[in-house]
Amino acid sequence: MITTRGERFINDLTTIKAQTDEYINSLETAGVGKYMKWMRENFPDPTIIRDRFRKGEFLFFPVENKMHIEDCTGETLIPETYFKQHYGPHLVSFKDDADDFQQSIVVLKS
Repeated sequence: MITTRGERFINDLTTIKAQTDEYINSLETAGVGKYMKWMRENFPDPTIIRDRFRKGEFLFFPVENKMHIEDCTGETLIPETYFKQHYGPHLVSFKDDADDFQQSIVVLKS
């Protein structure tokens, strides 16, 4: 079982990119403003991300994280079509952006 980002993340990124500095700075006390500001400044245009995602591409965007120095820290978006193409017979289920969970839930079997 793994989780990955999906369409909801792209929608959230679109909203974040439209926010003002004042709004994002107001979220600093909640601990999310810094990350949202970083996303707004460093992520590509959500339209490009959405287009690549819908074409079935595996997308990974490194995220600066002072706590983890590994190159694997980041946001990953993997569409269902990618799993079907690369893991077809092993794909048990793919739940895109479950209502109570901000990520897609993928179950694979060996």
